[in-house]
Amino acid sequence: MIVVGLTGGIASGKSTIIKLIRKKNIPVHDSDLCVKRIYQKPSDSLLFFLKKIGLKRAIKRRKIDRKKISNIVFKNKTILYKLEQHMHMKIEVSRNRFLKKQRKQRKKMVFLDIPLLFEKKLDYLCDYTFLLFCPIKIRKKRALSRRGMNIKNFERITKIQLPDKTKIKKANYVFNTSKSITRTKIDIFEAIKKINKKRLHERNNIRH
Repeated sequence: MIVVGLTGGIASGKSTIIKLIRKKNIPVHDSDLCVKRIYQKPSDSLLFFLKKIGLKRAIKRRKIDRKKISNIVFKNKTILYKLEQHMHMKIEVSRNRFLKKQRKQRKKMVFLDIPLLFEKKLDYLCDYTFLLFCPIKIRKKRALSRRGMNIKNFERITKIQLPDKTKIKKANYVFNTSKSITRTKIDIFEAIKKINKKRLHERNNIRH
């Protein structure tokens, strides 16, 4: 099974590309969606943990206010670190379960959408890495049009991400998403086709 890591800065177009990949029946593990689901249906252990690290104000009748969490952790790095460590552990469990399931079903290719793929040195999980690149000015405009996003949160998020120049050097394939979605779609699936062709060629060589 070929594992492709998909990454890119905030508002680089990951959500759009994920939809296109899924339409081709290629399984995708979406880290952001994983976190969203964890917050939407919080377990007793998660609620206990959040209260323990100082996020009780963000909980009301078993519902978690992620905006309040953002405001609190933005001012408190200790709470932010503890929360990130906990969520990364939860995502890892989900991701490992996903990979195990897809291998069992003998899928030829899967994608792992990991926003901090290079920052957290998780590219070791992947056979190939795809980077969605877009100039910061365009990403900023896209991000600020989103509900609940403001300039402070945008700057906080971009600050923890590696510079585009560094990620471009690390990635196997780089896609400029400031172009049309049609162009990006063509480029993405040409790369997938190329990878599949290369793997098939390698298998044939082994057989011979």
